[in-house]
Amino acid sequence: MQNLPRHLANAGQRLYLRQLLLDFNWIQAKLNTTGVNALIADYDFLSSIRDMSRIQGALRLSANILNVEKTQIAGQLIGRLLQQKSERVQSLLEQARILQRGPWLHPLNLCLTPPGGPMIATLEGHKGRISTVAMTPDAKLAISGSDDGILKVWDLKTRREIYSIAGHKYSVKGVDIIPDGQFAISWAEYEDIVKIWDLETGRLVKYYEWNENGEIIIDVVPDHLLAVTKSDADTLKISDHTTDKTISVIRGYQWYYDWTGKAMTPDGQLIVSGSKYGKLKFLTLAGKDHSIRAHRSCVSAVAVTPDGRLAISGSTDNKLKVWDARNYKEIASLEGHASTVTAVAITPNGYNIVSGSKDRMLKFWDLKKCQKTQHLQIHEHNVSSVAVTPDGKFGLSASWDRTIKIWELETCKEICCLVDDAGLVNAIAVTPDSRFVVSVSNISHFGPNPPKVWDLQTGKEAIVLEGGEIGDEVLSVTVTPDSTYLLTGHTSGYIQVWNLLTGNLVRTLHGHSSWVDAVAVTPDGRFAVSGSSDKTLKVWNLRSHKATSSLHGHTGYISAVVIASSGSLVISGSQDNTLIVWDLRTSRKIRTITGHTGGIHTVAATSDGSYAVSGSADYTLRVWDLHNGDEVAGFRGESGILSCAIAPDGRSIITGDGLGRVYFLRMENL
Repeated sequence: MQNLPRHLANAGQRLYLRQLLLDFNWIQAKLNTTGVNALIADYDFLSSIRDMSRIQGALRLSANILNVEKTQIAGQLIGRLLQQKSERVQSLLEQARILQRGPWLHPLNLCLTPPGGPMIATLEGHKGRISTVAMTPDAKLAISGSDDGILKVWDLKTRREIYSIAGHKYSVKGVDIIPDGQFAISWAEYEDIVKIWDLETGRLVKYYEWNENGEIIIDVVPDHLLAVTKSDADTLKISDHTTDKTISVIRGYQWYYDWTGKAMTPDGQLIVSGSKYGKLKFLTLAGKDHSIRAHRSCVSAVAVTPDGRLAISGSTDNKLKVWDARNYKEIASLEGHASTVTAVAITPNGYNIVSGSKDRMLKFWDLKKCQKTQHLQIHEHNVSSVAVTPDGKFGLSASWDRTIKIWELETCKEICCLVDDAGLVNAIAVTPDSRFVVSVSNISHFGPNPPKVWDLQTGKEAIVLEGGEIGDEVLSVTVTPDSTYLLTGHTSGYIQVWNLLTGNLVRTLHGHSSWVDAVAVTPDGRFAVSGSSDKTLKVWNLRSHKATSSLHGHTGYISAVVIASSGSLVISGSQDNTLIVWDLRTSRKIRTITGHTGGIHTVAATSDGSYAVSGSADYTLRVWDLHNGDEVAGFRGESGILSCAIAPDGRSIITGDGLGRVYFLRMENL
């Protein structure tokens, strides 16, 4: 199996080789036997064929996932190749679907980055936030540093880590590669030392002490050991360590605001820096500078080609942008990171980029394919909440981009978009009679916003809630089964009960000492359960408006609560990475469910109460058997899963993530 594709290629049996590489059974077997990199390499023999190139590209984009969870291959291929028009590719996806024997999550829309665009691969392995990255001139190796002091060297062809170095005590502030590609340099926060490493062996070769006068290293150019240092509040100095001479002093530079990201050409003639206000500044040693508005928020990373032709900026808006550094024009915008871009490096020829992020991922990009970017972003910001109408016909997604989108679940198509001008939408709930959707939003410039009630038929605000003061931000919302009352959870720890028929505030429930991030109501409408950042759940009698019990068990703040249809089980999700199943009748814990490696943002339960679905900061959506707590299926996305809802059929799922994407999935073979 390992060498069969090579033998077929050497024998000129291209037709048989193509049939082999389009056989899902063989693909799964090869992945299980030899791993994803060997599988990817098999497609090199037919890389000139578009179908083969697209499948290989999908495998490359999924490699970091398939290295860990080989069972994800069907979902990864379908989620990336669903819109490919090729009959051969569609036949492969149909095989992948049919040949799944156990429970799995079947993507129904294109929800993962497809091949053919600028993103080539994702490199995963850092435990801390990536703070810096550099690449060898031939784009074969990359070296990255993180805030835990660790350096990692990567093979960019195989997309695998070669080795790690515990190089510094504090956060690695910068890395670079000496032009011959044999050595790398690094420096760290609170350290006055520049270290030089042998890239082949990972050994420390030598180090230089710096900053005897208390100056702070801002950047280093490796071939001449030029350093940019800050000596006081508004002065930058460029010096040559080999000669101990000062080359240039630049005054009037607000380094705290204008030096959030930085890069310098090897000759030191051009410095490109970012600012906290989203600007890029191009500065020459002659003292000339030019500023442009590059991002909507802070520029956190910058790189420049050695010839000063191209500049790359990364931002807290999670995006990378490519710039012509001569005329200051934007060439391309790259999306894929799930958090702030903290580091970026570019090859001398300007063809490849490696970027690092707070999401602990490195991404490898091909700039020659920038014009082929396919935007999967449905919302302009994270998808904070989703819901399904009780008749199962429509799904809704809400976002911090101030919109609520309505989807036809059968076709996964958007049919309407509601715009909430008041603020960023935190949560939504659909009334059980399917007539209205209620949204709650953050505090705007005009103060706290009351919940809004929208008519699903007209798309207009239908009911004005009044008679009560909204003192702070509303985080969560739910509606009683009879569509009469609305419950909202607030940052100050209280819950407000509203009458939807009159629009008046009925009661304010006090009990939590911190944010109420989640609230749910039992099917009979008699009780509510709230989850809070104070790490407790409280059970409320909605007739007496009093708390009847508190549930303790989580060690992190509680971000999600759902009540099973029987009304006797409560499932809570927490930032301690666990789910807990509770018996509502006795207020006792039944079991703790573990498996996520990141905080849980969202939980939903099937209509029959047999299964729960949870979404986490670890990018996964997982399905759990509530009878025994076992995981039965899972799906790995490309960002934290922030919201999910299950349709009344107990199989269809709508999910939202931190990249603004909406996933439509179906639980199969349960």
